[in-house]
Amino acid sequence: MDAIDASASIFSSEQQPLDALRLELQNEPAYCESTMPKDDHTLTRFLKARGFNASQAKKMMLDYIRWRCTAEDVGIEELYRRIDPFDFPGREEILESWPMGFHKTDKLGRPVYIQNFGAISLKRLYRQMTPQEHWRTVLVNIESLLVEVFPAASTAAGRPIRQALVIVDLKGFGLSQFWALKSIARRFFEVSQNYYPETMGQLVIINVPTSFTAIWTVIKQWLSPRTLDKISILGANQHQAALLDLIPPENLPASLGGTCTCDDMHSGGCALSNAGPWMDDGRAERRARWLGGELGVPGMLWPPPRQQQGQKKSEPEEQHDREEDDEDDDDDDDAAAFVAALDEAQWEEVEQVHSCHVVAATATATATATSPASSWGRASVVALPLPLPSHPPAAAAVRLVA
Repeated sequence: MDAIDASASIFSSEQQPLDALRLELQNEPAYCESTMPKDDHTLTRFLKARGFNASQAKKMMLDYIRWRCTAEDVGIEELYRRIDPFDFPGREEILESWPMGFHKTDKLGRPVYIQNFGAISLKRLYRQMTPQEHWRTVLVNIESLLVEVFPAASTAAGRPIRQALVIVDLKGFGLSQFWALKSIARRFFEVSQNYYPETMGQLVIINVPTSFTAIWTVIKQWLSPRTLDKISILGANQHQAALLDLIPPENLPASLGGTCTCDDMHSGGCALSNAGPWMDDGRAERRARWLGGELGVPGMLWPPPRQQQGQKKSEPEEQHDREEDDEDDDDDDDAAAFVAALDEAQWEEVEQVHSCHVVAATATATATATSPASSWGRASVVALPLPLPSHPPAAAAVRLVA
C-alpha cells in the first residue's frame, strides 16, 4: 500500500471513533456550551489518551471543561488574561529559583521546554511569591503551549506542530529537593496528563543522580503508560550527543552541550530568554488586542488564512501529513479494535451524528476563525518517542543509560 492509500485508511479508522465520541458528547450541555475547540485534533488527543474508548474520552473531556471553568477559582481563560506567561512581575527572580521555560525548537520544529530541577530553591522562591501565586504562573505556562507556542511553531515550520520536546535536567538534584517539591511535581504531571493530553511528544531526563532509582520509583506511579513510552533517561554527562541528535546546536543552550547563549536576546541568557517563534515582534500587540476584545485568541492564527479558505496545501505539507499517517499504525490498531467492537445498531447512530447538536461543522468553522487550535487536524505522530541513536533503547519502554 502506498503512502496515500495508507493515509486514507488510517484517517478512516480514526474518524469512526471520532464520530462515536461526538455522539457521546452531543447531549452534554457543558461540552456544547464550552468555548474549547471542538475540532478533530482536539477530540483525538483525548481519544488517544484513553485508548480510543469514546466513553472514557468523554468523561476526560467533561472533567477538562469543568476544570477550565473553575481552576484557581477564576478559570484558565481568565487566569491567562491576568497573567502573561512570558512577562509577569518578578518573572526573572522566580526563574532564578525555579529555572523553566521554552527555548527554541528541535529538528522536527517542536518547541523545546527545559526544566532545571537541580537549581530549584523553594525557600528562595517563596520569598518572592506565595505557593498559590507560583502555581498560577505554572498553569498559564502550560496553557501557553496550546494558545501561543504551538501556533507560532506551526507558522515557523509551515506545517502543524502539535507536541513539545521536554528536557528535565537533574544535575545537582537530590532526595531532599525531591521530597520538598514532590507535591508540586505530582500536580504538574496530573494537570499535563489529565487536561493537556498528547501535548508532550518526548521527555528526556538528563544527568540523573545516583539517588534517581528511589526518585523514579515514586514518579513512575504518577505517569500513564503512554507517558512512560515517551521517556528517555540519561546518566550523568551522557546527554550531549543524545540532545544534539534531536536539537540543532544553535538551538540548544551551551549549558546542555549546544552553542546557543541568547546573549543578543536577554542579559540572563537562555534560561530567561524564552527564545522561539512565539516571541516575535508582534506578540505584545496581539496580546493587547486580545485583551481589548479585538482578537479571539492571543497567539498567531494557525492554520494560516490560505488553508482556512480551503486552498490546496503545498507539497511539503502534504508529504508531512502522509508521513504522519504512515507512522500512526499503533494508534490505528487501537482505533480499528474499537471500530470492530461496534454493533450494527451503534453504527446506525454513529452514521447519523457527526456534530454537536445541529451542525458540528458550524462550530468547527467558528472555532477555526477564532482559535489557533481549531483546525490542527488529527493527533501528531510526534507523540512517538524518537530513538536516540547513540544510546540503543532497551527492551523496557523507559530507556536508562548509565
